[in-house]
Amino acid sequence: VFFPLYPLSIRAISFLTGGNFILAGWILSCLFLLLALFYLFKLVKEFHPESSPYLSLVLLLIFPTAFFFNAIYTESLFLFLSLATFYYGLKKKFLFSGIFGLFASLTRITGVLLFIPLIWEYLRNHDFNLKQFINLKILPLSLIPLGTLTFFFYHYLKFGDFLLFFKV
Repeated sequence: VFFPLYPLSIRAISFLTGGNFILAGWILSCLFLLLALFYLFKLVKEFHPESSPYLSLVLLLIFPTAFFFNAIYTESLFLFLSLATFYYGLKKKFLFSGIFGLFASLTRITGVLLFIPLIWEYLRNHDFNLKQFINLKILPLSLIPLGTLTFFFYHYLKFGDFLLFFKV
C-alpha cells in the first residue's frame, strides 16, 4: 500500500550500500533534504525578495518535527518534489512542474493536490481566459494526477481493486 517512488528509489541505490536498505534510505532522505533546501532557498530568494532565504532554511531545520526529514520516511522526498513543482510552476515552466508533480503524486496521496494550485497559477497567467486555458500547454499539468491514477491502476491490475489503497 506504500506509494512506490520512495521504496523504488531505495531499492535502486541499495547496491551502492551493499544491499543495506536502511543505509540507502537514510542516504536518500539526507540527499532529498539537501535538494529541498536548495529549492526552498531559490523559491524564497526569487519570489519573496523581502524575506531572508537563510532564515527560511534555519526555521525549517529547527522546527520540532524536522527530524522526520532525516528518517527513512517520504517527508524529505515529498518536500523536495513539492518545492520543485511550485518553483517551476511560478517560473511558468509547466512541463518541469508537471514532471516533478508526477513524482510527488507517486510519493504520497496528497501529491495529487498539487494539481489545484498549479491550475490556478496557469489560469492566473492566462488572465482566467478559458479560450487560452484550453490548449496543449496545459497538458503537462495533467501528469500530476496521472501519477496517482497509475498507482491505483497498478492495484487494479495486480489485485483487482482500483481503490485498494483506501481499504488497506
